[in-house]
Amino acid sequence: MQSHEVDDSWSFKELGRVQTSYLTHGYHRYPAKFIPQLTARLIKENSRIGDLVCDPFMGSGTTLVEAVINGRRAYGTDINPVAVLISKAKTTPIEPAFLKRQISHLLGDMKADIGNKHHGQIPLLATSDHFDITIPENARLEYWFPEKQKTDLAIILSRINTIEDKKVRIFLLCAFSNILKGCSRWMMKSVKPTIDKKKVIADAY
Repeated sequence: MQSHEVDDSWSFKELGRVQTSYLTHGYHRYPAKFIPQLTARLIKENSRIGDLVCDPFMGSGTTLVEAVINGRRAYGTDINPVAVLISKAKTTPIEPAFLKRQISHLLGDMKADIGNKHHGQIPLLATSDHFDITIPENARLEYWFPEKQKTDLAIILSRINTIEDKKVRIFLLCAFSNILKGCSRWMMKSVKPTIDKKKVIADAY
């Protein structure tokens, strides 16, 4: 029987979370992610600069990010709309100073809205020409989210949806998606819908 020597360099076992979460790779949790170093090596060894890299099951967009930063063009698809949102957010460039200003304004507005709501100064449904806070009536929301988190998340989502710049709005919707698990009763270490009765549920803001 012929024996083959194992190339241990493909294990990337020397890498920690910091090394595998660079750029936008750590922006949103996602199950069964490839580490970017593996994807980058495969792209470099099997394509040339300017080539089109296609990922038909792109998940959270690791392959797309690595294709772009390594000088390739990238195209991806996924049946999961959350995966599409994450991939768009991770691969769409935004001028940092502009993004920082948008986030600063948003956080100020959200903090005021949430503070006012919990001090009884605005109703659950507040409407103006530019801002509409609504909480859908859904038994699953009641099951997974405590009342405070559910209300705060509704305010945050409503504020994000007022952002006019589409790139910034997608970036912030991705951030919103990433906090949902922490703000719910869902067990953090489980990818299956499991209630954690001892969980300290995060504050949405």
